[in-house]
Amino acid sequence: MEVHRRLHGNAALNSFTLALRGESVRYGVRVTCVNPGSIMSDRFKEGILRRARQTFNDEARGPELLQDLPITRAGTPQEVADAVAPLALAACATYVSGAALRVDAGLRHRGQAS
Repeated sequence: MEVHRRLHGNAALNSFTLALRGESVRYGVRVTCVNPGSIMSDRFKEGILRRARQTFNDEARGPELLQDLPITRAGTPQEVADAVAPLALAACATYVSGAALRVDAGLRHRGQAS
């Protein structure tokens, strides 16, 4: 259920971004959305522990669940910030609007997310 909510949320964010891009540029506003993949947050950690309990009946085996990720680990909040930072700089990405930036280590291209 959690995956479906996340995918619907990403789809809604992408649609909203596309809807805004045409109108916003007339006012000098660029619109870009960020779709992070598996990022090591408190919520993500709780989910891994919960899945490890359900799958293995052992929380300590949680890291095994990360082996299916493209680079066998979750990303960090800093990695998302580093990817987004150039979009916020006035001299960078001045021709970008309506784009969706995926920070997911290639997860989508492995057919595991949309």
